[in-house]
Amino acid sequence: MKRDQRSSHQAGFTLVELLVVISIVVVLAGLLFMAGGKLVQMGNAATSVNNLKTIGTGMAILLEDGTPGLGKGRNHYPSYAGRDDDWVSYVWADLVGEALGFVEKRDGEYVWLQAYADTIFQNPGNSTQFDNSSDQSFEKTSSYGFNYAALGEWSSPNQRTQGNNPELGNASIIKITSPGRKVVVAESNGDGIADNLVWPFWNKAGVTDMYSGGGHYLFVDGHVEHLKKEEVMTNLKKYFRTDL
Repeated sequence: MKRDQRSSHQAGFTLVELLVVISIVVVLAGLLFMAGGKLVQMGNAATSVNNLKTIGTGMAILLEDGTPGLGKGRNHYPSYAGRDDDWVSYVWADLVGEALGFVEKRDGEYVWLQAYADTIFQNPGNSTQFDNSSDQSFEKTSSYGFNYAALGEWSSPNQRTQGNNPELGNASIIKITSPGRKVVVAESNGDGIADNLVWPFWNKAGVTDMYSGGGHYLFVDGHVEHLKKEEVMTNLKKYFRTDL
């Protein structure tokens, strides 16, 4: 009887041993959770990079074919918003989507053939669902911002003459210096104010630190790159002013 009691005691866990095991399990679970979170972010980042590259393909088609809009011919970036040659209202995502085949112009409007949030304009790292049902929705929910002031601010010939630098907003890809350093589209900062635009000289159209303290940027030459937010903010003219 005593032998059986000793065997039972030796086969069990002491309270200290049990606490050690629980601690190890908690630590391992925490490590797995952290690793899982990093894997999710890596997957989101990869998807966002692919989205930007595809947006770049759409922009390249627009540059080659000539973008709709008064005064916007071949090799010029589209306006961020305006009216096309048929006086149909658009935002820049409508034009890119049409170039890529999932947006059609019908009966005086641009019609999307996919749910907005299922398109390349939804950044998976942005919890806000993209909605292009109106200009206001696009402005507040877009996951990607167009470098509008440098590339496509004006949408008619008379707008070109306004301001101190008429070349801003009338960017020809042929004249852009350092195409590998000039931003076309970037991930929005997700603040719901002007997420369809990126122009960090204006704080409402700022840049993000969503991915590892920074974000992904599509450049004029078509490549996509991750940049830390502080790197962008200390080199604004380098990345955003195409006239320099």
